[in-house]
Amino acid sequence: MKTKGVGSLVVVTLVAWACNLPAVGAELGRTVPPTTVSAGGTGGLGGNPATGLQISLWTPVQIFPENYDVSGFRLDLPYGRNANVRGLDLGIFNHATGVVEGFQCGFGNRASELDGLQFGVFNSSDSSEAGCCQLGLINMGKAVTGVQIGLFNFCNTMSGVQIGLLNFITQSDVVIFCPIVNAQF
Repeated sequence: MKTKGVGSLVVVTLVAWACNLPAVGAELGRTVPPTTVSAGGTGGLGGNPATGLQISLWTPVQIFPENYDVSGFRLDLPYGRNANVRGLDLGIFNHATGVVEGFQCGFGNRASELDGLQFGVFNSSDSSEAGCCQLGLINMGKAVTGVQIGLFNFCNTMSGVQIGLLNFITQSDVVIFCPIVNAQF
């Protein structure tokens, strides 16, 4: 019994399915009313259309444009960028130009505002007013409210705790650098 034809059939089916992803995405987009994903107030871009699913190969090669909010699940292989993300954000390099409310997991994670958890080798957020946790080798933030756990933790201001080999709070009232544990409240 030859299985050579079955492998070819599977490849052709996958290619046809992949070529039809934009049509599938457009159909999904029609079922989701335009809403915004926002932490309320300063974090959201407001007025963006939203979708429950986003799959990205490399921005702009993704189901929905980068100005869309994602409320549900986003898969970035290898890189995806959207405005705001609420829910589960998985991939290699995940980038939200606005708010992330939920869980970002990848090699590199980036959010303008983080209200949730980032888990990866490199994590970065500008602010985290509602609280966050960054778990990774390198964690960076401008104004962090929460916890940073990793080998190297850096932030400008902090209301919380850093646990790691090297911990820096550059605008600290007490200690700028402290190995193992650093905190500012």
